[in-house]
Amino acid sequence: MTRTTKSTERLLERAGIFVGADNKLELDEDALKKADISTLKSIFTG
Repeated sequence: MTRTTKSTERLLERAGIFVGADNKLELDEDALKKADISTLKSIFTG
């Protein structure tokens, strides 16, 4: 998973999703709520 997210790191960060120091996905709820719907669609539908 970390290799996959590295290639889309900027897109994920815009949605408040990032890989933490322990290589686990972390979520910033405020950033997710403010994220553009097209960004979220790109992440979750490809």
